[in-house]
Order: sequence, then C-alpha cells, then structure tokens
Amino acid sequence: MYRSIPLFRSTFPHYVRRSMAISYRPKPVKLFGKTSFMRNFADGQPEPSALTKDEITDMLLRVLNQFKQIDSSKLTGNASFTTDLGFDSLDHSELIMSVEETFDIDVADNDICELDSMDKTVDYISKSLEAQRLVEKIKQS
Repeated sequence: MYRSIPLFRSTFPHYVRRSMAISYRPKPVKLFGKTSFMRNFADGQPEPSALTKDEITDMLLRVLNQFKQIDSSKLTGNASFTTDLGFDSLDHSELIMSVEETFDIDVADNDICELDSMDKTVDYISKSLEAQRLVEKIKQS
C-alpha cells in the first residue's frame, strides 16, 4: 500500500507504520452467539450526562448577569426579557448568541422571537441538548 508513496516511508519509521496498520484492524466480537468483526472506536468513553433544568437555569442566570446587570427580584421563570427586564432587540440578540455559545447549540431564526422568557429559553435549551444527545447516539450505533 505505502510502497508507492516514498514520502510516507521516509517520514514514518517502520515501527510506526507497523503499529498504524495493526491499530485499524477490526476486533472479533461475539454477538448473539455469532462471531463478527467490528471496530470499537468508542471503547471506554462514558456517555455524556444530561444537564438538568436547574443546571441550565443556573447557567442561563450567569449568562444574563455577565452582560447586563439585572435585579434578581425581577428574575422569575415567566419574566419577559423585553418588558420585565428591559432588554431591547439588540440585547435579546446578544443574549441568544451567548446562549448558543455557552450551550453549544444552534437557535433557529424563527425560534428567536419565541425565546422571550426564562422558562421558554430553558425549555428550548433542554430540548436542543436532548436532541443533540439522540443524534450522537444514532451516530455511534
């Protein structure tokens, strides 16, 4: 395979090439009484734990406090960002961008206007994170 690529042979010593070839071989695995060959790329990796709604709320409060000083007495679950907390459209957009960066999610453009309170935002984040976990499980299997 790599005899035709002189650069590969000269770059990697023979013992590295040999270990690379061995590491990609599938391992025999016994499933349901039959032996099959499959690669186990995810061996030993724990399943990521899901954030609870309380943890999401705490993280969202930290995000809110980072870019705008908010009276904690006004922060309730159904408090509106615009009317109760005094956010304008730019503040709301910056909040959504901070949420996307903090939680590593993408908020759809048509969902931005719906995220106008703490409860709605926490629910949206929770559903997005759960969807990401399901996609990762499907990719792994």
